[in-house]
Amino acid sequence: SCIPWIASIHGWLGETHTRRWQWYEHIEGHLVKNAKAVMVGSRSTQKEVEAFGATNVHVIHHGIVVPESTKWQTEAVKLRSEIGAGPDTSVIGVVTRIHPGKGVRLLVSAIIELLQRGRDVIGVIAGVGPEREDIIRELESAGLTHKVRMPGYVEDANPWMAAMDIVALPTLKDSFPFSVIDAVAMGKPVVTTTVGDLPLAVIDGENGFLVPPGEVQPLAAALERLVQNREMRSQFGKRGRKLIQDQFSPAAMTEKLEAMYLSVLEK
Repeated sequence: SCIPWIASIHGWLGETHTRRWQWYEHIEGHLVKNAKAVMVGSRSTQKEVEAFGATNVHVIHHGIVVPESTKWQTEAVKLRSEIGAGPDTSVIGVVTRIHPGKGVRLLVSAIIELLQRGRDVIGVIAGVGPEREDIIRELESAGLTHKVRMPGYVEDANPWMAAMDIVALPTLKDSFPFSVIDAVAMGKPVVTTTVGDLPLAVIDGENGFLVPPGEVQPLAAALERLVQNREMRSQFGKRGRKLIQDQFSPAAMTEKLEAMYLSVLEK
């Protein structure tokens, strides 16, 4: 008999990715049905792999260590100064792969909408990806590169997130992205979409706002609510940290991993 093996599927991007990657994901889908167990990062991915015939599928979310609230504060103050953010400026941003599926263009459009309404905001979108150069050219044409910063690859995402007042990821298709979960753990109010298992980590109206994927106006409205209410941002941040501590600890992840391996050994 063959050696039992376990598949780990982080998430499929489907039509939001290139044709080549769609083909890879299709092959992966046909392979997982032969695995003795499959580990996935969200319930939506679980449904996708089960549709290919996979059995013994385990949803195991990231185990997150909640950092000290003042960690990276010195670096954050320096970064805010470098991008021209004043004490009353709301820095809206994210550290992510700048890929069509992440909804980065939507975020840029929403930030521009707030600027046109006269809000004191600066956008920061750190990371690399196929859309980055095109977005930078569009910002240059509009004369907005000083208001929407795109620093590219950053060695450590944490100081950049610490410098943000609001983290936003209007992703179109996702599983359980670190860019959102780490921000919640850091005590940042988050605006994201209803895809994947994001509603488990961002409770609408409690520690952030959930908006429909692909729509600029609801995104801009949610961001504006947070920009206008510093106290709301503070309360959302505190609730988010507690949620991660209570539900997404490394211990909880380890327990689920152990259960998955035991399910394979017992067969």
